[in-house]
This record gives sequence, structure tokens and C-alpha cells, in this order.
Amino acid sequence: MFLKISRCIFLNSVLFVCLYSHAKIFSPFNNRDLNVSNEKIKKAYRFLLIGHAYGSPKSFIRPPQNLINNIKKFNQLNLDFVVLLGDIVQKANVESFSSFEDEFAKKLNVPVFNAVGNHDYNEVYKLRYGKSFYSFKFNGDNFYFLNSNINLSSQVNLFKNLKRNNRNIFIFTHHLIWTYDGSPYEALRWRSNNPWHWPRSNFYNDIIVNFNKSANSKIIFAAGDIGFRFSTFFETTGKVDYVASGIGRNKNDAVILVDVDKNGEISYTPISLTGKTLQSIKTYDLRFWESKIREKKIIPSLKKKTYYFIQSYKYLLFFCYLILISLCFYYRKFFFSFSFRKKR
Repeated sequence: MFLKISRCIFLNSVLFVCLYSHAKIFSPFNNRDLNVSNEKIKKAYRFLLIGHAYGSPKSFIRPPQNLINNIKKFNQLNLDFVVLLGDIVQKANVESFSSFEDEFAKKLNVPVFNAVGNHDYNEVYKLRYGKSFYSFKFNGDNFYFLNSNINLSSQVNLFKNLKRNNRNIFIFTHHLIWTYDGSPYEALRWRSNNPWHWPRSNFYNDIIVNFNKSANSKIIFAAGDIGFRFSTFFETTGKVDYVASGIGRNKNDAVILVDVDKNGEISYTPISLTGKTLQSIKTYDLRFWESKIREKKIIPSLKKKTYYFIQSYKYLLFFCYLILISLCFYYRKFFFSFSFRKKR
């Protein structure tokens, strides 16, 4: 046990001592480094977006086979790094994390970073990988990995170093935080994996307000809590891109290749994990999702309140349920005898 704790502390120190060094950024998932030694030279680069990497709720400890089968292909893409968009394991324990590292992350020839998901986040994750939200700058662009399992207002200090002349700003989260109530993309949340598993933070006050001084920057929000039916979502306003990618262990499983040229222009290419022919990423917009997947609702006017109430009071409701069952069991003889007398 002491050796395991020592190893975890070492990995944490490797990530967060080196993360903010001027030379290299190290990944705690495979200990590979990203060279950021010369920020004045801006060159083209590319990375991969992989969301919901554990697959379906019926997943075993191992990563999905269609993800493992594509490792060789990923290594041939000349990537600079890989971004995981949370839920890399189904159960957050040492065995599952070790399996993910040994069978996937360590077989990639580039560093791997993660925006922690609700299935990942617990004390084991924090002890093994360190801080759950962090940022770095690479090739003139800013990268922010947020923890959407906790209130976003506690993470806004990451944005203090933003300058007015930023080129691209990437914000990675597991949950689709930009599908807040009243958002143009709210309908997507009710078609995502778990629409109630996201923090009720104020998206505008906690996130958007921090980019007011970067008026000329391109902002990219990428999330990973989709994938049970389809794996790709993309919409853009021109200034802001909204991207989502997730795996569900089905024929539509895909990841997204992100290319950034030397001028900072961004392009996205969906890559199938099953050999299926995919369309341009612009095909997978909100209209596509609305036409393919029914909204997760029973009564439209009650959908939000019901989900929020259950999520907020689920433990209390479960406790009341146990009390009700106990009372029924304790007074079962009384109910049965009363019913029998009434029939006679």
C-alpha cells in the first residue's frame, strides 16, 4: 500500500511540477511529454478528441475493443497529443485505471490528457492523477481542462492569465455545460447520455464572462457525455465552436481529429472506429440529433424539475423508500388480517 501511495504521489508531482514548466508538459496517463519550449514559432498541429472512452454501461474493466483495435491507426496520424473527454472507466478503481493505461494510453506514442468525467472522479482518481482541472499553452493556443463534476466557479482562476491577443481557446469538459437551460443547444442535453449529471453552474457568469477581453479569439467548447446512439456533434457560430464526441460500443462509434494550421484555422474530421463511412462533421448538427434521437422526457413542462429534484434529493428519496418498505413489512400482518376480515 505504501508503494502504491508513493507511486501516485510521484505521478502527481510529475504532472504538476512539469505541467507549468516552460519546456515540457507530462501526461500522468502514459508519462509522455508535450514540447512547448518555443511558443514564438507557430506551426500546424493536430490532436484527437475521445469522449466516454469506457463505452456502454455494460462495459467490463477493459477499454472497448473497437478503441483498442484503432491504436495502430491513431499512432499513424502524426498526432501531437490526445484529449480524453471524461468517463475513461466505468468504475473508478485502481484495477480499471491500470487496465486503461496498460491497454490503451501507454500504447499511444503521444501524451494523453483528460477532462475528468463523473465515472472517473473520486479519491482514487485524485490520488492517482492529481489535480482535476488545469491548463497549459501550446503552440500559441490556450487549453483548459475543467472538472464539470464540481462547481465551475471554483475553477475560474485558470483564466486569469488570458491575454487580449489569444489565438484559439479550447475548453474541455466531460458534461455539455453549454447546453444550459435556455441555451440554443439545450435540446442536445436531453439527448445526451445523462442530462441530469451536470452542475447547475451559471455558464455565462462562470465561463463566458472570462473571455470578454479576448474578443478576437476563437473559442472551442468540447465535451464527451454522448455516444449511446451517435458519437459526433458539431455546431458553430463562427466565433465559437461546439463539439462533442463519445463512444457507446456500437456501430456509430467515432472520434474526432482536430487539425490546426500554422495560421490557427481549425478543421474537424470524424473518424469511425468500426469502419463505417462518415459524413462531414457539419452533418452532425442539432437538426441531425433532433431527427435521430427522441428527447428524454415524459411531460415537457416537468422534465427539468423532475430531473433536478431526483438528482438533488436522491439519497433522501432512497432513505424514505427504505422506511416505507420497512413499515409495510412491519405492519404486513395488520394489513392482511384487515383485508381478510373485510372479505368475510
